Amino acid sequence: MDRAREPAEHLQVQVLFWIYSLLGSILTLVFFWASVAHRDLVLLAGLLGCAVGWILAFAPIARSAEMLAPRQRPTANGLPLELLGIWAVAEICSLAILEGRGWILSAHLLVGGTILIRGLMAIAFEVPMHRRTWSLSLVILAAGTIGHTAGMIGDLTWGGR
Repeated sequence: MDRAREPAEHLQVQVLFWIYSLLGSILTLVFFWASVAHRDLVLLAGLLGCAVGWILAFAPIARSAEMLAPRQRPTANGLPLELLGIWAVAEICSLAILEGRGWILSAHLLVGGTILIRGLMAIAFEVPMHRRTWSLSLVILAAGTIGHTAGMIGDLTWGGR
C-alpha cells in the first residue's frame, strides 16, 4: 500500500506506537543493565521515574488509537516474503559472529521488544497490522536471540574465546 494514500491519523497512530514501543524496550534494557552493572540506586530510581512517565504516556496514545474511524484503518500489506527471507538468512549468518555477541544479543532484545510491544498495541486497539509479518519477524528474531544466547552460554561454560 502506498503510504501517501493512508489517512494521516492512521500514520500518526502508527508512529506513536513505534515510538512508545521503542522507548519501552530501551527503558527495560537500560534498567536491567543499570541494575547489573552499576547498582546505583539514584540511577535506578531515575529509570523507574522514566518508566512511570512511560506508563502515563499510554493513555493519550490509547485515546488516539480509539478515535480512529473505520475508514481510517486501511488493511495492512506487510513486508514482502523475499525481504523476510533475506532477514532470516542474515540471522543465521550472524550466528557465526563470535565478537560482540553481547551487543548483538542486546540489539535483538531491543528490536524484539519493540516489535512485540508494537504488535500487541495494534491488536489491543484494532489498528491494522499484518499479523503474518509480525509473527515471522518475531520468529526470526527469536531464532537469532536463542542462537546468540546459546553461544554466550557455551563460551562461558566451555571456555570459548
